[in-house]
Order: sequence, then C-alpha cells, then structure tokens
Amino acid sequence: KSWIVIMSILSVIACTLLAMDVLSSPSAITAMLFITSLSTSFIDVVVDALMVNEARKDKVNGSADLQGWAWIVNSLGAIIGSLISAFLLEYMKPSYTFVIIAPLFAIMAYAGYQINPSAEEDSRVSLGFFKELKLNLVDIKDAIRIPAIHKILIFFLLVGFLNPN
Repeated sequence: KSWIVIMSILSVIACTLLAMDVLSSPSAITAMLFITSLSTSFIDVVVDALMVNEARKDKVNGSADLQGWAWIVNSLGAIIGSLISAFLLEYMKPSYTFVIIAPLFAIMAYAGYQINPSAEEDSRVSLGFFKELKLNLVDIKDAIRIPAIHKILIFFLLVGFLNPN
C-alpha cells in the first residue's frame, strides 16, 4: 500500500510539472516522463500482487474470474485512454493530457492509502505507513544485494533501454 501511495505522489508531481509547461530542458522533460513510467510500472506490479492475494481467497474460480475481469477492465481503460489522448493531442497542447492524468494519480494515491490491510498478506501492515515503508525499503536493499536478483534487474533494465515502447 505504501508503494502505491509513494509512486502515485511521484507521478502527480511529475505530471503537474509537465502540465504547467514550465520545463524547457529536454532532459528534465524526459526525467519527468521516466518518473511517470517507472511509477506506473511499479504500481502495476503491486496491484498484480494484491490481485493474487485476493484470488487465493476464492479456491474454486478466484484466479480465473479475477484475472479475466482485470484484463477486460484494463483493456477498456487503454481504449478509452487512447481515444481521449488522441483527441487531446489532435486539438490541444500535449501538456493538457498531463492536466487530466495528474488528478487521476492523486485518486490512485488516495485509493492506495484506503486499501484494507487484510488485502496484504504481510503481518507488519499494522505498524503504520512510515514504519511499513521503512521495512519495505530495507527489504528491497537486502534483495538487491542477492546476486541472482540484481542480475535479473540489470537484465530488465537493459531490455527496457533497448526495446522502445
């Protein structure tokens, strides 16, 4: 839950700067777009993990039903988002798309904060937001020190650099 909130807030900040059209440096604009993409990817992974936890509760059809609906809703959202973006890019300045996206990330931060702690399997969720965040950061630091994990992270980083979206 803390990761959804943090990454959503980072995206709100990045999208707000892009919406205000105050950045003139190509590297600053690229950095803000990178932060938004990174945050979106990170949130996607966390939401997938939450979905797996919820799917485990329905032993008969949980995984298939939940995953099916998730893909349907995700696809509809992509279609609607593409249509809205196409309209905005055709008739307005590109920065207006970020005017719409920033509040959506703020809503996602609020929704992430409201996640029921029972949706997370970790027993430390009752510690509070900041203690949970600190423990998560320590876990990530420890995981990155494992050679197999940091080699996989390097691989995915290189694939991301070499495979444009």
